[in-house]
Amino acid sequence: GFGFGAPIVMATINFDRVALYGNDNQERMVDVQRKYGARVRVEYIQQNCLWLLESRDPDLPVAEVMRAFDLVSYRDYIAASETAILAKGGVKEDPR
Repeated sequence: GFGFGAPIVMATINFDRVALYGNDNQERMVDVQRKYGARVRVEYIQQNCLWLLESRDPDLPVAEVMRAFDLVSYRDYIAASETAILAKGGVKEDPR
């Protein structure tokens, strides 16, 4: 048992973070890290082909970094891919 009371866990959660599709953004990520240094955190998840970009500076929103380097979020990449597939006669999958 835990004795008296339940254990408490605390963490700081940074919501200023975005997933970026690996291939389209790959060549720019070294430049992002070089320009912003410790102000951002860049992580690559190889098995999912994703970059994670996180701002560690409250005065530097991730959206600003994305605009400066013309980065494409994973969500936007998937939406654009789906639109292109449907435009070529593809069929949208039923989410059920």
